Amino acid sequence: VRTRTATTLLRIPRAALEARLESEPDLDRVLFELLVRRLLVNLLATSKVFLPFDVATRGEVARLFEVRRARAGTILAEAGKRVDGLYIALAGTVEANRGGEWQPLPLGRAFGQETLLHHSPSPHTLRVQREAILLRLPARALTTLATTYPPALEALSDMDEG
Repeated sequence: VRTRTATTLLRIPRAALEARLESEPDLDRVLFELLVRRLLVNLLATSKVFLPFDVATRGEVARLFEVRRARAGTILAEAGKRVDGLYIALAGTVEANRGGEWQPLPLGRAFGQETLLHHSPSPHTLRVQREAILLRLPARALTTLATTYPPALEALSDMDEG
């Protein structure tokens, strides 16, 4: 992180933050919501899925997605089986097993769209390697996206799950 002008920063030591989180459980939810909002704003401004739209429409499309937290080891897709939704990792690490080798996927990249769009099984197993924050578009919401926002569907079709 770099600043462009003189900036005053507040540093909260990790131990102090953890102690506060223990004494005020609602603070965890508030901090999580702030983090998700910031990650979502970045994604809306940069992802191929959202770029075809004006700012207001980007927000409408984004509301079709659910925000999920996933622990390390969570399987998001299993090779040979249909996925339950389209996923976009906002934070953490998601990896794909390709030919017996686990490879990390880039943040902000959609996955699961090919299997949903073509009604086919997943070619790879996808798992959370490090706790992740994910956007999930349930399979049924893909129909809404396809009928209401065809440019988003087109952008998803063009994305390579490779």
